[in-house]
Amino acid sequence: MILKMLKTGCLAFPLVFLLMIATASAGTAKDRLDHFVTELSSMRAGFVQTVIDGNGTVVDESEGTMAMLRPGRFRWDYSLPYEQHIIANGKRLWIYEPDLDQVTIKPYEAAVGETPALLLSGDASVFERFSVNELDITDSKYEWLLLQPLDQESGYESIQIGFDQSGLRVVRFSDDFGYHTQLEFVDIEANVALAEDEFEFQQPEGVEVISDPGLF
Repeated sequence: MILKMLKTGCLAFPLVFLLMIATASAGTAKDRLDHFVTELSSMRAGFVQTVIDGNGTVVDESEGTMAMLRPGRFRWDYSLPYEQHIIANGKRLWIYEPDLDQVTIKPYEAAVGETPALLLSGDASVFERFSVNELDITDSKYEWLLLQPLDQESGYESIQIGFDQSGLRVVRFSDDFGYHTQLEFVDIEANVALAEDEFEFQQPEGVEVISDPGLF
């Protein structure tokens, strides 16, 4: 699902996307979101991703690990059901598929664009692109925020972000095709030391390269 959205210029993370582990112990979900933007400089975590279609059927399940380093650097390493790597250094974004022996390279701005991926590594100005409201979900153990893009051409309808006392734990987003994607994060490490070269793609010999015209 994420791969398809990346290749069509509609990267939705995780994203993007969309991720934090702020340690605020009190306050509203909005307070926690503010804490995420101002206090989180890096993170590493495991994730489980579930995609559900408009009929409520699970159409894809995957898992792996992710890391991010502000500004503009992140990586998603899928291990199940198949290997895939999505890496960005703030200037370029790589999608590497070992099974196909292929890597797709895009300019960072063009690949990320007006999408939830901006939430992963952007500053407070990112949230000016959304309407942000608290969301009351009955019997939920989380506090929820509802983010709706102001750009009607963004390709998705909304993002729901769930927090507990230790920070963000769940991100759900709905796209214009009726699909709903949920990301649950585990083993979260906040503000860890990450090397910048972790966000550079080391291209194996013989890999087919697909890139936008004029990128190089």
